[in-house]
Amino acid sequence: MRLRNFSVGLLLAICCFFLPQQANATTPNTYTYSTIDFDDSTGTILASGHTQADYQTGAYYQYTGAGLMLFDADGNTLGNQQKQVYGLSADASAQTDAEADQTYEVHTGHYILATYYVYNYYYQGYYLNGYYDPYNYTYVEGQNYNNDPEYTYYGNGPVFVSQYTNDIILGMTKKTVKVGTPDHIKVVDDVTNNYSCGTPYRTLTLKSVDINGHGTGKTSIRELFSNPPIVSTCTGQSPHETQCGEAVTHNNAQFTDTISAYCPNPGVALPCGFSVTPNHYQWCSKNGDVTLATFNDDAYDTYVEINGHQDSLKGTNLYP
Repeated sequence: MRLRNFSVGLLLAICCFFLPQQANATTPNTYTYSTIDFDDSTGTILASGHTQADYQTGAYYQYTGAGLMLFDADGNTLGNQQKQVYGLSADASAQTDAEADQTYEVHTGHYILATYYVYNYYYQGYYLNGYYDPYNYTYVEGQNYNNDPEYTYYGNGPVFVSQYTNDIILGMTKKTVKVGTPDHIKVVDDVTNNYSCGTPYRTLTLKSVDINGHGTGKTSIRELFSNPPIVSTCTGQSPHETQCGEAVTHNNAQFTDTISAYCPNPGVALPCGFSVTPNHYQWCSKNGDVTLATFNDDAYDTYVEINGHQDSLKGTNLYP
Protein backbone atom coordinates (compact mmCIF):
# COMPACT_ATOMS: atom_id res chain seq x y z
CA MET A 1 0.00 0.00 0.00
CA ARG A 2 1.41 3.39 -0.95
CA LEU A 3 1.63 5.61 2.09
CA ARG A 4 3.69 8.63 1.07
CA ASN A 5 6.55 9.77 -1.15
CA PHE A 6 9.42 12.20 -1.05
CA SER A 7 12.06 13.49 -3.48
CA VAL A 8 15.79 13.69 -3.08
CA GLY A 9 18.55 14.57 -5.55
CA LEU A 10 20.56 11.48 -6.46
CA LEU A 11 23.20 12.20 -9.04
CA LEU A 12 24.05 9.59 -11.63
CA ALA A 13 27.68 9.13 -12.70
CA ILE A 14 27.82 9.70 -16.47
CA CYS A 15 31.19 10.70 -17.91
CA CYS A 16 31.29 10.39 -21.68
CA PHE A 17 30.35 12.34 -24.82
CA PHE A 18 27.63 11.15 -27.19
CA LEU A 19 27.81 7.52 -26.00
CA PRO A 20 25.61 5.67 -23.50
CA GLN A 21 27.16 4.92 -20.14
CA GLN A 22 25.98 2.01 -17.97
CA ALA A 23 27.04 2.55 -14.36
CA ASN A 24 26.61 -1.11 -13.38
CA ALA A 25 24.51 -4.14 -14.22
CA THR A 26 21.43 -2.87 -12.40
CA THR A 27 21.47 0.79 -13.50
CA PRO A 28 19.85 2.12 -16.67
CA ASN A 29 21.34 3.14 -19.97
CA THR A 30 21.31 6.93 -19.78
CA TYR A 31 22.52 9.02 -22.72
CA THR A 32 24.32 12.27 -21.96
CA TYR A 33 26.26 14.78 -24.02
CA SER A 34 27.42 18.37 -24.28
CA THR A 35 27.79 20.31 -27.52
CA ILE A 36 29.36 23.68 -28.26
CA ASP A 37 29.53 25.38 -31.66
CA PHE A 38 30.65 28.65 -33.18
CA ASP A 39 28.20 30.16 -35.69
CA ASP A 40 30.38 32.51 -37.75
CA SER A 41 27.35 33.96 -39.58
CA THR A 42 26.15 35.53 -36.31
CA GLY A 43 29.38 35.48 -34.32
CA THR A 44 27.73 33.48 -31.55
CA ILE A 45 28.90 30.62 -29.31
CA LEU A 46 26.06 28.14 -28.82
CA ALA A 47 26.32 25.54 -26.02
CA SER A 48 23.88 22.82 -24.99
CA GLY A 49 23.71 19.83 -22.66
CA HIS A 50 21.36 16.85 -22.74
CA THR A 51 20.36 14.16 -20.25
CA GLN A 52 18.23 11.30 -21.58
CA ALA A 53 17.12 8.68 -19.05
CA ASP A 54 15.61 5.33 -20.02
CA TYR A 55 11.90 4.58 -19.63
CA GLN A 56 12.13 2.74 -16.32
CA THR A 57 14.12 5.57 -14.75
CA GLY A 58 11.37 7.98 -15.70
CA ALA A 59 8.69 5.62 -14.40
CA TYR A 60 10.36 5.01 -11.03
CA TYR A 61 12.35 8.19 -10.36
CA GLN A 62 10.40 10.67 -12.49
CA TYR A 63 12.69 13.74 -12.65
CA THR A 64 15.66 14.26 -15.02
CA GLY A 65 18.08 17.19 -14.85
CA ALA A 66 20.87 18.98 -16.70
CA GLY A 67 22.93 21.84 -15.30
CA LEU A 68 25.06 23.73 -17.85
CA MET A 69 27.82 26.33 -17.51
CA LEU A 70 29.66 28.13 -20.34
CA PHE A 71 33.23 29.39 -19.74
CA ASP A 72 35.88 31.32 -21.62
CA ALA A 73 39.56 30.33 -21.64
CA ASP A 74 40.18 32.32 -18.44
CA GLY A 75 37.48 30.44 -16.54
CA ASN A 76 34.97 33.29 -16.53
CA THR A 77 31.32 32.15 -16.53
CA LEU A 78 29.58 33.56 -19.62
CA GLY A 79 26.26 31.77 -19.27
CA ASN A 80 24.49 29.05 -17.30
CA GLN A 81 21.18 27.26 -17.13
CA GLN A 82 19.66 24.61 -14.86
CA LYS A 83 16.84 22.47 -16.26
CA GLN A 84 14.89 19.90 -14.23
CA VAL A 85 11.91 18.26 -15.88
CA TYR A 86 9.23 15.75 -14.99
CA GLY A 87 10.07 13.06 -17.51
CA LEU A 88 12.96 11.40 -19.28
CA SER A 89 14.71 14.23 -21.13
CA ALA A 90 16.30 17.45 -19.87
CA ASP A 91 18.07 20.06 -22.02
CA ALA A 92 20.01 23.13 -20.92
CA SER A 93 21.62 25.79 -23.12
CA ALA A 94 23.55 29.07 -23.10
CA GLN A 95 25.12 31.40 -25.65
CA THR A 96 27.54 34.32 -25.82
CA ASP A 97 29.17 36.63 -28.35
CA ALA A 98 32.37 35.12 -29.76
CA GLU A 99 35.72 36.88 -29.88
CA ALA A 100 38.49 36.16 -32.37
CA ASP A 101 41.03 33.44 -31.57
CA GLN A 102 39.36 32.57 -28.24
CA THR A 103 38.52 29.14 -26.77
CA TYR A 104 35.19 28.41 -25.06
CA GLU A 105 34.16 25.37 -22.98
CA VAL A 106 30.85 23.94 -21.81
CA HIS A 107 30.36 21.76 -18.71
CA THR A 108 27.07 19.93 -18.17
CA GLY A 109 26.15 18.02 -15.03
CA HIS A 110 23.62 15.20 -15.56
CA TYR A 111 21.45 13.86 -12.77
CA ILE A 112 18.31 12.06 -11.69
CA LEU A 113 16.10 13.50 -8.95
CA ALA A 114 14.67 10.35 -7.41
CA THR A 115 11.19 10.03 -5.95
CA TYR A 116 10.87 7.07 -3.58
CA TYR A 117 7.51 5.51 -2.74
CA VAL A 118 6.98 4.03 0.71
CA TYR A 119 5.40 0.55 0.83
CA ASN A 120 4.44 -1.96 3.48
CA TYR A 121 6.07 -5.20 2.41
CA TYR A 122 6.81 -8.61 3.88
CA TYR A 123 10.48 -9.49 4.36
CA GLN A 124 11.99 -12.37 6.39
CA GLY A 125 8.87 -12.85 8.50
CA TYR A 126 8.19 -9.16 9.13
CA TYR A 127 6.11 -6.38 7.58
CA LEU A 128 8.39 -3.41 6.95
CA ASN A 129 8.09 0.10 5.62
CA GLY A 130 10.42 0.48 2.65
CA TYR A 131 11.42 2.75 -0.20
CA TYR A 132 11.28 0.96 -3.55
CA ASP A 133 14.58 1.62 -5.33
CA PRO A 134 14.72 -0.75 -8.36
CA TYR A 135 18.10 0.50 -9.62
CA ASN A 136 19.57 0.57 -6.14
CA TYR A 137 20.78 4.17 -6.51
CA THR A 138 21.01 4.60 -2.76
CA TYR A 139 23.77 2.01 -2.50
CA VAL A 140 27.13 3.45 -3.53
CA GLU A 141 30.16 1.71 -2.12
CA GLY A 142 32.33 3.97 0.02
CA GLN A 143 29.66 6.62 0.57
CA ASN A 144 28.65 7.63 4.10
CA TYR A 145 25.01 7.14 5.09
CA ASN A 146 23.09 7.51 8.32
CA ASN A 147 21.10 4.43 9.26
CA ASP A 148 17.33 4.84 9.36
CA PRO A 149 15.74 2.15 11.57
CA GLU A 150 12.22 2.79 10.28
CA TYR A 151 12.59 2.55 6.52
CA THR A 152 14.46 0.17 4.24
CA TYR A 153 15.56 0.75 0.64
CA TYR A 154 15.03 -2.33 -1.46
CA GLY A 155 15.45 -3.10 -5.14
CA ASN A 156 17.59 -5.29 -7.37
CA GLY A 157 20.56 -5.24 -5.04
CA PRO A 158 20.90 -6.50 -1.45
CA VAL A 159 18.40 -5.20 1.09
CA PHE A 160 19.98 -2.77 3.54
CA VAL A 161 19.05 0.13 5.75
CA SER A 162 20.17 3.58 4.66
CA GLN A 163 19.21 7.23 4.95
CA TYR A 164 18.62 9.13 1.75
CA THR A 165 21.35 11.54 0.58
CA ASN A 166 21.90 14.15 -2.11
CA ASP A 167 25.68 13.83 -2.26
CA ILE A 168 26.10 10.95 -4.71
CA ILE A 169 28.51 11.43 -7.64
CA LEU A 170 27.68 14.04 -10.31
CA GLY A 171 28.24 12.91 -13.89
CA MET A 172 29.60 15.59 -16.23
CA THR A 173 30.33 16.05 -19.92
CA LYS A 174 32.67 18.70 -21.32
CA LYS A 175 33.46 20.04 -24.77
CA THR A 176 35.41 22.98 -26.21
CA VAL A 177 35.36 25.08 -29.38
CA LYS A 178 37.87 27.63 -30.67
CA VAL A 179 37.01 30.68 -32.73
CA GLY A 180 39.19 31.03 -35.82
CA THR A 181 42.37 33.13 -35.91
CA PRO A 182 42.09 36.16 -38.26
CA ASP A 183 44.06 35.49 -41.45
CA HIS A 184 42.87 37.93 -44.14
CA ILE A 185 40.02 40.22 -45.21
CA LYS A 186 37.07 39.32 -47.45
CA VAL A 187 35.21 42.01 -49.42
CA VAL A 188 31.53 41.33 -48.68
CA ASP A 189 30.24 44.34 -50.62
CA ASP A 190 31.71 47.24 -52.60
CA VAL A 191 29.47 50.13 -53.69
CA THR A 192 30.38 53.50 -55.25
CA ASN A 193 28.08 56.54 -54.98
CA ASN A 194 28.51 60.30 -55.52
CA TYR A 195 28.17 63.31 -53.26
CA SER A 196 26.00 66.20 -54.49
CA CYS A 197 29.17 67.88 -55.76
CA GLY A 198 29.81 64.86 -58.00
CA THR A 199 32.83 63.50 -56.08
CA PRO A 200 32.57 59.69 -55.69
CA TYR A 201 32.75 57.83 -52.39
CA ARG A 202 33.32 54.09 -52.18
CA THR A 203 31.85 52.10 -49.29
CA LEU A 204 33.42 48.71 -48.54
CA THR A 205 31.78 46.09 -46.32
CA LEU A 206 34.65 43.93 -45.11
CA LYS A 207 34.95 40.78 -43.03
CA SER A 208 37.76 39.37 -40.94
CA VAL A 209 38.08 35.66 -41.81
CA ASP A 210 40.32 32.76 -40.82
CA ILE A 211 42.43 30.69 -43.20
CA ASN A 212 39.31 28.70 -44.21
CA GLY A 213 37.26 31.81 -44.96
CA HIS A 214 35.10 31.64 -41.81
CA GLY A 215 34.27 34.76 -39.82
CA THR A 216 36.23 35.36 -36.62
CA GLY A 217 33.52 36.88 -34.39
CA LYS A 218 34.22 40.19 -32.69
CA THR A 219 37.64 41.31 -33.92
CA SER A 220 39.57 44.48 -33.11
CA ILE A 221 40.71 46.04 -36.41
CA ARG A 222 42.94 49.06 -37.12
CA GLU A 223 43.86 50.82 -40.37
CA LEU A 224 47.51 51.68 -40.85
CA PHE A 225 48.85 54.10 -43.50
CA SER A 226 52.37 53.33 -44.64
CA ASN A 227 53.51 56.94 -45.12
CA PRO A 228 51.54 59.29 -42.89
CA PRO A 229 50.46 61.99 -42.84
CA ILE A 230 48.21 61.54 -45.87
CA VAL A 231 46.55 64.81 -46.94
CA SER A 232 43.78 65.25 -49.50
CA THR A 233 44.59 68.10 -51.88
CA CYS A 234 40.81 68.59 -52.32
CA THR A 235 40.26 69.66 -48.70
CA GLY A 236 43.65 69.94 -47.04
CA GLN A 237 42.49 67.36 -44.47
CA SER A 238 43.83 63.90 -43.68
CA PRO A 239 41.69 60.75 -43.99
CA HIS A 240 41.00 59.05 -40.66
CA GLU A 241 43.35 56.24 -39.60
CA THR A 242 41.55 53.89 -37.16
CA GLN A 243 43.57 52.92 -34.10
CA CYS A 244 43.56 49.78 -31.94
CA GLY A 245 40.80 49.91 -29.36
CA GLU A 246 38.84 52.38 -31.46
CA ALA A 247 37.01 49.97 -33.74
CA VAL A 248 35.69 46.45 -33.17
CA THR A 249 33.83 44.50 -35.84
CA HIS A 250 30.22 43.46 -35.48
CA ASN A 251 29.51 39.99 -34.05
CA ASN A 252 29.66 38.56 -37.59
CA ALA A 253 33.24 39.94 -38.01
CA GLN A 254 32.13 42.62 -40.50
CA PHE A 255 33.12 46.29 -40.59
CA THR A 256 32.86 49.13 -43.11
CA ASP A 257 35.32 51.59 -44.61
CA THR A 258 34.48 54.58 -46.80
CA ILE A 259 37.14 55.93 -49.17
CA SER A 260 36.75 59.39 -50.71
CA ALA A 261 38.64 62.62 -51.39
CA TYR A 262 35.49 64.57 -50.36
CA CYS A 263 34.14 67.61 -52.21
CA PRO A 264 36.89 70.01 -53.37
CA ASN A 265 37.14 73.34 -51.60
CA PRO A 266 36.34 76.38 -53.79
CA GLY A 267 39.26 77.39 -55.98
CA VAL A 268 41.16 74.10 -55.55
CA ALA A 269 43.06 73.05 -58.64
CA LEU A 270 41.70 69.88 -60.22
CA PRO A 271 42.30 67.00 -60.29
CA CYS A 272 42.71 66.66 -56.54
CA GLY A 273 42.74 63.86 -53.99
CA PHE A 274 45.19 61.52 -52.28
CA SER A 275 46.82 58.08 -52.55
CA VAL A 276 47.76 55.57 -49.87
CA THR A 277 50.36 53.15 -51.23
CA PRO A 278 50.09 50.85 -49.48
CA ASN A 279 47.33 50.80 -46.89
CA HIS A 280 46.89 48.06 -44.28
CA TYR A 281 44.13 46.49 -42.22
CA GLN A 282 45.52 44.96 -39.04
CA TRP A 283 44.14 42.73 -36.29
CA CYS A 284 44.91 44.09 -32.83
CA SER A 285 45.68 40.80 -31.10
CA LYS A 286 46.78 40.34 -27.49
CA ASN A 287 50.26 39.53 -28.76
CA GLY A 288 50.60 42.51 -31.09
CA ASP A 289 49.25 43.84 -34.38
CA VAL A 290 48.89 41.34 -37.23
CA THR A 291 48.48 42.53 -40.83
CA LEU A 292 45.46 40.94 -42.53
CA ALA A 293 45.36 42.92 -45.81
CA THR A 294 47.72 45.16 -47.78
CA PHE A 295 46.38 47.21 -50.71
CA ASN A 296 46.66 50.53 -52.57
CA ASP A 297 43.84 53.04 -52.64
CA ASP A 298 43.57 56.22 -54.71
CA ALA A 299 40.77 58.68 -53.97
CA TYR A 300 40.31 61.62 -56.36
CA ASP A 301 37.57 64.04 -57.31
CA THR A 302 36.53 61.88 -60.29
CA TYR A 303 37.29 58.30 -59.21
CA VAL A 304 38.20 55.92 -56.37
CA GLU A 305 40.49 53.00 -57.16
CA ILE A 306 41.55 50.01 -55.06
CA ASN A 307 44.58 48.18 -56.39
CA GLY A 308 44.01 50.00 -59.68
CA HIS A 309 40.35 48.91 -59.99
CA GLN A 310 37.32 51.19 -60.08
CA ASP A 311 34.90 48.28 -60.51
CA SER A 312 33.47 46.41 -57.52
CA LEU A 313 35.69 43.94 -55.67
CA LYS A 314 32.71 42.21 -54.03
CA GLY A 315 33.48 38.57 -53.24
CA THR A 316 37.25 38.92 -53.51
CA ASN A 317 39.85 38.54 -50.78
CA LEU A 318 42.54 40.95 -49.64
CA TYR A 319 45.70 39.34 -48.27
CA PRO A 320 48.70 40.57 -46.27
